Formats: sequence, C-alpha cells, structure tokens
Amino acid sequence: MNIPIHRPALGWTLATAALLGAASLAGAQELPCGSELEPWQVPHAIALQEAGAYDWPDQALPQPFSFAGAPSYVVPLTFHVVRRSNGSEGLSMARLQTALADANSHYAPIGIQFCIAGPIDYIDDDALYFDIDTRAEVDALRVMNWVPNTINIYFTEVLDTESGGLCGISAFTFSAVQSIAMRNSCTATSTNHSTFSHEIGHYFDLYHTHTTSTGDECVDGSNCAVAGDLVCDTPADPRLSSSTVTSSCVYVGGESDNCNNDPYAPQVENLMSYSRKQCRDLFTTGQYTRALATLVNLRPELALPICAGGVVEYCSPGTPNSTGQPSTMSLQGSGLVADNNLTLRTTGLPLGQFGYYLNGRMQATPVTPPGSQGSFCLGGNLGRYNAPGEIGFTGMTGEIALTLDLTQTPTSQSAVSILSGETWHFQLWHRDWVNNSSTSNFSNAIAVTFR
Repeated sequence: MNIPIHRPALGWTLATAALLGAASLAGAQELPCGSELEPWQVPHAIALQEAGAYDWPDQALPQPFSFAGAPSYVVPLTFHVVRRSNGSEGLSMARLQTALADANSHYAPIGIQFCIAGPIDYIDDDALYFDIDTRAEVDALRVMNWVPNTINIYFTEVLDTESGGLCGISAFTFSAVQSIAMRNSCTATSTNHSTFSHEIGHYFDLYHTHTTSTGDECVDGSNCAVAGDLVCDTPADPRLSSSTVTSSCVYVGGESDNCNNDPYAPQVENLMSYSRKQCRDLFTTGQYTRALATLVNLRPELALPICAGGVVEYCSPGTPNSTGQPSTMSLQGSGLVADNNLTLRTTGLPLGQFGYYLNGRMQATPVTPPGSQGSFCLGGNLGRYNAPGEIGFTGMTGEIALTLDLTQTPTSQSAVSILSGETWHFQLWHRDWVNNSSTSNFSNAIAVTFR
C-alpha cells in the first residue's frame, strides 16, 4: 500500500528555562495531553483516512493475545529517564515496569505486546528534570539519544509548555517529532494506569474522542467518518473532565451537540478520552482496528524482530575479573517457551571458581555489592539458580553453563513457569581471587523476551 506520510523537518531548539514546580499527583488528574490535531495536520489525517491507511483486511482482528500463546506483534520501546544532575531521583524501574504491564494489558486484545528494547537511557540534567516550560524545550528533550525502529519514550518530573502543564505528549505518523514524553506524576500511579497507554494510542494515530479539529461529531453518528476522532464506534464526546465524570465513573454532564441538540452519552471508560484517569480502561473495536492498521501500514519499522523472541545485552562489558578481562554471558538454544531449550553460557571466568546464575524481571541501576568488584544490574523479584545441580564450577575451562527449565524458574517466593510474551533478565555471579583476597564479580546481563 503506497500511502503518503508527511513528517516535517525538526526545527526545535533548547531555550533558557524558568523554574516551575512539579504538579502533585492530585493536580496531575486534570493535566491535559499535548497531542492535539493542529490545523496543518488535518489534511494529512484525512488523506490517510481516505487512502485506506486505517483499514484492516476484511475488518478481521487477530485473536486476543493471552499468555497461553504468543503475541502477533512485539513492539520495542526505548525508555529515556531524566534524573537530577547527580543521578538521583527520576522514575523508578518499578514504575516503568508497571507502565509496561499496563500497556500490555490494554493492547493484548489485538495481539500487541511491548518490550524494552535495550538499556534504560538515563539523562542526568537538572534543567531537563525541573525546568522544561516551553514547547521547544519539550521537543528538544524528545529527540535526545533517539533510537530508530523503536518508540522512544521520555520520562521527566516537569513537562510544561507556554500553555501550562502536560501529562504527556505523543506523535502521530505525520508529526514533526516522533517520540513520546511523559510527566512522572502521570505515569503508573495508584490512580493513573491509563495515560501511558493513551499516549501510545496517539502514536498509533488514535485521536482524542472529543477532538473538534476535524469538525464537531454529531451524537447520532451521522458524520462520524469525517468528524471527531474519525472512529464510528466511539460515541461523540463533549470533552470529559473530573467535573462531568464522578469518582464512580458516571457521566453527569448535561451538554447537547450542535447538530440536533441531542444530549451526549460519552464513553467514560475510553482510554482516548479526558475522563478521570482511573476510569479509562478500554479501546473500542474501531480504535483497535485503527491502531493495528497504523502499526502494520504506517509504522512497519516497529514490527522488526528487535526484542521479539530475542535478546538484549546490557551492563556490558562487565568489570574485568582476575583474568584481566570481563566475563561474557551468551545464550544458546531457543527463545520459544514451547521448546524449553535455552542455555546460559558464560566464558572468560577465572579458573577454579564457582558461580551461579540469577534472574529478575527488570533491569536496575547498576550497583556494586559489598565485597564485590562487579556491577549487579537486575531488579524486581530476584531468583537464584543455586539448587543442587545448578551451581557451576569453572574448573580448567573458565566457563559455566546452565540449561534452564522454563517450567521451574526460581524467584524469591517460589518457582514459576516463564510464559510467552514475558521478558526475563539474567546475570552470572561468581567468586574470584584478587590481590590475595577473596572477592566476587558479575558477568554482563541479558534480557530475553520469550515467545
């Protein structure tokens, strides 16, 4: 399908910022999204619509994804976390993993899952953490350390423009800047598990259900294909807010449309609305169709096998051990859960030492434990492969290998089965002898997204 995509050249520069305070979690409830269709973008949106860019063959969606089977598409994300200049604060790995889980849940019905494609990019800069208050500064952040063929997502404490604070801002396929920025207080909080998925929705060319850039949508749906969000199974929306949606997620507004004076009956649960953040938890079939067609027709680079059933290496190279070189962990076998045939192998280890593998569900900021010379890089619910038969000895080869049983994966609580679509992280710990003293070290780390 030959569909024109217009992406204007970037022209943003970083200006001097003025200090603005970060919004509280309560205030974040009312912060808007910066992803609005601008007048110059409307012709591109309509042209893509008319060209069939958002049509899915036979309007048939893939079977819903469940952890009993592999997803149809694994979309790679690159996370950029802004922190203080001294490396402190910033969004935690736990919150990043929660945001990822939220998105995987919301997009599972169309076979889309998301993975972290590589190491977290930490940007340590007080100005970018506290002082972003213009659109130019927002967009300058959104191109820093940009990684191709992934959705680049930036997380910072303050995300303001000349018009005020934002919860997030994303990109349509025809936007000038191709990335997402999120305010920390709007990301994976106890009352907001929706903004992250909302911004990804924009990246798949979903518009706000209340948008009027294309014209006012009539309640009776008579112009739904050419007005509003251009999706016909999302009810017309008067622009919801916490003043028109109760804490019980009930619409109490009394607005009527400009077409026939019909009263609005909006969908307060829709993820692309401005309903209360905790109320938003669904997409319609029409939105799912549009999102999936955007991925396949307009963003095919996101369907590359960057982390689907593959590996991502980080904390590499590790700290040199007593051999003078760092050890190197690699994988052999299959990333398919059904095969249950994956071996971890680490070479370049000191002779005559023992070690064992560890696992975790996330990448963590590297730390050097007491008594060690290397960096430990795993986080989350940690597991140790130190049962009988699992502890390795380097002997005269300087290697330790372990074939995993994916149905008996150790965690801090009990053994679990690794499921298709899950990402697990692995690293080797080993003993060493340096300067006549006993110490320890670590290999590099590897993340595996299983299929």
